[in-house]
Amino acid sequence: MRRRPKLGRTRTQRSDGKLPQTVFRPKFGAFAQEYLTGMFLAQKKPSTQAIERQAINRWITHFGAIRLDKITRR
Repeated sequence: MRRRPKLGRTRTQRSDGKLPQTVFRPKFGAFAQEYLTGMFLAQKKPSTQAIERQAINRWITHFGAIRLDKITRR
């Protein structure tokens, strides 16, 4: 029964940002490739698809190796 208090402490530290989260976070490049090949983009008009492909490919050159949770506005 000693594990309960330790588990509670661990949860508190994780919610306070003192411990890393244990969730898988993909890199932008992998996420973008999945989006570009997915059904969501395929349902859009061809002109919209072309614009989004061009923009996302430019973003991949800058953010491709960065995890999604590390990308912020500033």
